[in-house]
Amino acid sequence: MCDGAGSIYRRTNVPRPSIAESGKSVHTTPPSRAPKNEAEEYKSNLYIAGAKPQNPMKKVGYAWVIGFPSGILLFLFAKNKVDKRRVVQMKARQRMRDANKGEYTSERFTRPA
Repeated sequence: MCDGAGSIYRRTNVPRPSIAESGKSVHTTPPSRAPKNEAEEYKSNLYIAGAKPQNPMKKVGYAWVIGFPSGILLFLFAKNKVDKRRVVQMKARQRMRDANKGEYTSERFTRPA
C-alpha cells in the first residue's frame, strides 16, 4: 500500500468505530423496539401451534396445475386445426391434378398445317 500522492486510499481525520462496536449495533435491537422485560421477549419469540403456516410455493403449484394441462390441450387443439386445413389443401391439389389429366384437343396449341 502506497501512502504517496498517487494513492487511491484516503486518510481522513474522522475516527472510525471499532469492529466490535459496529458489529454490536447490527445484532442488537434498537432501544425503541426492545422489550421492556424478559417476559415480553419470551412471548414474542414463542411458536404458536394454531397459526397456519404460509407456503409461498403454493401459488406456483396452482400455476403449474392449471397452466401445464391447459398448455397441452391448446397445443392439441391447434394441431388438430392445422391438420384439418392441410387435408382441405391436399384435396384441392388432388382435384387440380385430376383435372389436368387426359388429352386436350385445343386449336390453340396445335401446329398450323
